[in-house]
Amino acid sequence: MSERRQSERHQLMFHARVIDAESDTTLGQLVDLSATGLMLASAVPLEVGRTYRLRIPLPVSFDGHPELRVRATVAWSAESLHPGLHRGGFRDLELPEEQRRAFERLVDEYRLRAAVE
Repeated sequence: MSERRQSERHQLMFHARVIDAESDTTLGQLVDLSATGLMLASAVPLEVGRTYRLRIPLPVSFDGHPELRVRATVAWSAESLHPGLHRGGFRDLELPEEQRRAFERLVDEYRLRAAVE
């Protein structure tokens, strides 16, 4: 898989659930995210090209938002190195501007920082 990211990805200090807003089922756990994409670990492979409406409950409320609501498309899906798990990458994140600010704060405040930072 060639590297085509447009934004730096950040691993988080927590793994929030990612929920399919249409079926209200958990798709997986958020692993990392950027301004333009996110990756999750899931029990089942995700359908590449499918667009989801996602809900991501937050560990704390950001700017009055207890969760993020994002529309995103599955860019890739692969087996994980961990038996029984899959990874899926989402692109083309669409979220309201007021939630985008909360999203950016979430990345900044909860990303794992390198020891030299």
